[in-house]
Amino acid sequence: MKRYNKNHFILIVLFLFFFIFEIYLWVATKGMPAMLENGETYCAYIIGRNFEKWGIINLRFLEDYAMSSSKEAHPYHFTHNPDFNIFFAYIIQKTGIKSVSALTFIMIFVLGIGLFYMYLTVKEYTKNNIAGLWVLITTVFSYAAVLVFGFNASRAWPWLLIFAPLYHLKRYASEGAKR
Repeated sequence: MKRYNKNHFILIVLFLFFFIFEIYLWVATKGMPAMLENGETYCAYIIGRNFEKWGIINLRFLEDYAMSSSKEAHPYHFTHNPDFNIFFAYIIQKTGIKSVSALTFIMIFVLGIGLFYMYLTVKEYTKNNIAGLWVLITTVFSYAAVLVFGFNASRAWPWLLIFAPLYHLKRYASEGAKR
């Protein structure tokens, strides 16, 4: 049986803090992001809604921020830097989840999983659990302040989409070399 040490305890406490803080913000704002001026999750929700309503092919996979329900409001598309999160918002809405607060709640967990992979990646590359914990401590306490501004759907994905492949590449490439 694996023995747990104080590092495991610290890891659990960090993630409990992170999820309690994020869910508190989610409840305090009634699931609506953008407590101040930033609303990345809401923008992703609007674009995903337009993809679902007007057709992702019809909109040429490009961002459409128009909030009107009339066809005339959707002739132009925003072509600057389409983000992965808009496609995720579209997929979520296609599954029947139509609420921006539900999208916000899901993004809290996407970010949490990304942060866990960040910890695992640093630990795997440095072969030092303490280094992974310090990076996680720094990130949880500094990045949480950024999240107050809008539960950042755009910023949650890089943590997961960068660190998960890096971790698995290092972990399973080194295991393959041992065999």
